[in-house]
Amino acid sequence: MKFNCGKPGISPDAASLPFGYGHQTRVLILAGRANFDGLRTVPLSLMAAACREATISRIAGDKTMTTFYAQPYSIDHTGFYFDSLEAFEAGMEKLNAKGCEEVEIQFIDGECGLTRLANAAGIGQGTVALWFEELDDLDTEQIDQLCFLLDCGFDLEDALTRYEEVCIFHGSAADYAQELIEETTDIPENLRFYIDYDAIARDMGYNGEIVEIDREVIVTNAHEF
Repeated sequence: MKFNCGKPGISPDAASLPFGYGHQTRVLILAGRANFDGLRTVPLSLMAAACREATISRIAGDKTMTTFYAQPYSIDHTGFYFDSLEAFEAGMEKLNAKGCEEVEIQFIDGECGLTRLANAAGIGQGTVALWFEELDDLDTEQIDQLCFLLDCGFDLEDALTRYEEVCIFHGSAADYAQELIEETTDIPENLRFYIDYDAIARDMGYNGEIVEIDREVIVTNAHEF
């Protein structure tokens, strides 16, 4: 579905343009867009506005800003976008003044790994501060570690205390099996080429010793959790 925003010279598809420029980039954010990244639809009550403009200052090399939407549970109130704890608190203060206290937090846009983390962590109204204070700046490996624990059933606070214990190997399961065996076993040279590392890796997976959480991203101490 496309909308004519009535702004000559600005494409509705501008929101999908890549960032990273050293100047201000005008971005159109469609209000009420349907099915945004698999999340619940932003209410169609916002459709009257059709779209709004946001001016985002980007400096070359900066990461994509993480953006959320605070959706009131009450249909009598309108939500707001935010990309910082300060913006969230300011938006909630305005909603509170209108008698609205509870909102659903919807992840809208951000770095690829943070999208996965937001979904796994189930960020809600009570954990917005935790997101901006501790989660938003995690690197890719830390996100992998944390998501593994969340997928194992840890709650967010417990996962944050233990994620550094998760050991990550980058490569295939067979690569890990070969590296482990060569480091721990004295293999005669004449037998080295007869070892089936793929089969060993499969057995390690069946035994719960390793878990592949992404393509060539292996948790090597999965049995400890």
